[in-house]
Amino acid sequence: MKKLLGILVLGLLWCNATFAADKVHILKGYLKDENEKVNLLTKAIYASYLDSCSGLNTKYYSLVEKTPDYADSWNADTRRVEIFESTKLDIDCLEKKFEHHQKNYPVISFLWDNPMPPEKIIRNKETLKLNTSDMSFDKIEISSIFSQKCGESCSYSKETILIHENRYWFIKGSNDKGIEATFNERDKILIINLMTTHKRKYIFDTNEKTIIIQK
Repeated sequence: MKKLLGILVLGLLWCNATFAADKVHILKGYLKDENEKVNLLTKAIYASYLDSCSGLNTKYYSLVEKTPDYADSWNADTRRVEIFESTKLDIDCLEKKFEHHQKNYPVISFLWDNPMPPEKIIRNKETLKLNTSDMSFDKIEISSIFSQKCGESCSYSKETILIHENRYWFIKGSNDKGIEATFNERDKILIINLMTTHKRKYIFDTNEKTIIIQK
C-alpha cells in the first residue's frame, strides 16, 4: 500500500505547485502523519480537473471515520465518502483530463507491481426517474484515476456522477470494489461503498450538506 501511495503522489505533485515545499517529506515513506498530505493532494487533483470543466468552482464535502481495526491501522483517518458539487459539468472536458491522467500518471497494480494501462473513462450513462416523484436525473459511471479493484487482475474502480438541473455531484469513496450512488429521495443521495465482503451505505442531504451513515 505504501508503494501505491508513493506512485500516487509522484503523479499528484505535477499538478499543484503549492505543495512543492512538502515534496521531500511526502516522498519519505507515508507513515500515518503523512496520510493527510496524500489526501489533500488527491483532493487537489480532482478539484483542479472538475473546476476547469465546470461552471463554478467545486464545493467539497467528506465523511471522515476513525478506523481502529488492525487491517486499517496504517490509515487511522479514512475518508469514507467524498463529494464534489458544482454546476454545468462539461463531461467531454472531464473525460479528456481523466484520459490524460491515466495515460501519464498510472497507478501501480496491487497484484503485478506494474503500471495499470488506461481504461475506458465513461463506462455508462443513463437518465433515471425517481420513483416517488417526476424528478429525473442523469447518472454517469466514470473510471477512477487512483482507486483500483482486484480479483484475478486489477482494474480502475468506478466512481459516480449524478446530474440534476445543471447541478452535479461527483462521488468517490474508500472501498474495494467501487462506489454506487443514486437519488433515493428528491434531496437525498444514497451512496454505497462496495467492499469485498459487505457494503457500506450513506445518505448525503443535498440541502443540508450532511453525510449520514446508514446502519
